[in-house]
Amino acid sequence: MNAQVSDEPLDPDLRGALTALKRAARRARDIAIQTNTAIVVSENGVVRHIGAEELRRERALEDAEKKKI
Repeated sequence: MNAQVSDEPLDPDLRGALTALKRAARRARDIAIQTNTAIVVSENGVVRHIGAEELRRERALEDAEKKKI
């Protein structure tokens, strides 16, 4: 028997959830950069405040990586 394993949720309401969360996170970072404010994230249970300047540096690195591809 050949069972297929998929990361796609069976619940139709959840199928686009990860994509939507990533889109919302990017938008939150965009707004923080535009308004020169920080965002608050939890990474491995640790709460971090990421300032606009750090977000700008991260975005510049992402953009540079995209140009390489």
